[in-house]
Amino acid sequence: MAGLPKKYARMGFKKGWKAYKKTKSSSSRVNSRTKRSKTMAKKTYKRKNSSLLGKLNNPLLGAAGVVAYESLISPMIPLQGTARDMLELVGGLYLSKKKGILGATGKSLVVLNSYQLVSGLVGNKLQGLFNKAPTSAYEYNWGKWKMAAEQATLTILGNSGRTFAIDVYAPDAAGTQITFNPSGPAGATSPTNFRIPESGQIIDYAIAASPTATGVVVYRNSGAVLGGSLRHANQLVTLANRQKLRIPVQSGDFISGVQHA
Repeated sequence: MAGLPKKYARMGFKKGWKAYKKTKSSSSRVNSRTKRSKTMAKKTYKRKNSSLLGKLNNPLLGAAGVVAYESLISPMIPLQGTARDMLELVGGLYLSKKKGILGATGKSLVVLNSYQLVSGLVGNKLQGLFNKAPTSAYEYNWGKWKMAAEQATLTILGNSGRTFAIDVYAPDAAGTQITFNPSGPAGATSPTNFRIPESGQIIDYAIAASPTATGVVVYRNSGAVLGGSLRHANQLVTLANRQKLRIPVQSGDFISGVQHA
């Protein structure tokens, strides 16, 4: 019979066409099920990971990259202070366009060094606005304004044997933060924290004279250092037997200090 395979033509016109149509409809149902299962599999494969660990993946990679950078590369950079922060900020912006751990590290460096720059520029001014304790480095004495703040030097001995001398500015008021400058004289507008360039120890803190505040508490990463409460009178540069320090620090630690009465 014309139009039908021989298998169905032998059954006659009516029965042959009925059997042939039944076979065709059955095969089309199988094909549609196969296509639908493949589509479902693709959608499942493309589904994004919405778990907490998935969302934290990039920040954790960035943090790991910054730790590696601070331990291996940062100590080799000869710059300090604002110049170093600017260099690392530009480098972070470049790396942030990359993929994977390089991109995540770049984004973390941008955030870290932006904080450093802004903190150094406006941190002291904001503290002066909101703190109850006076933050001015000047005092009125017998009809004259005089500079009452003192200069000091913080000395760090790195594990490589290299010594870092950091200039310190100590305002003449309790409750104020000391400021740091690793590449020049520290002043009232210098950064209120300093990033350790190399793992080692703080071995000396020498101040020219004792201001009104009796001492300073050393902080590392916003936490008070055990054994880091220093009396200015015991750390004068004129004292040959001033207290010797052995405060351990790690590369990348942030050091700060708050004066106390």
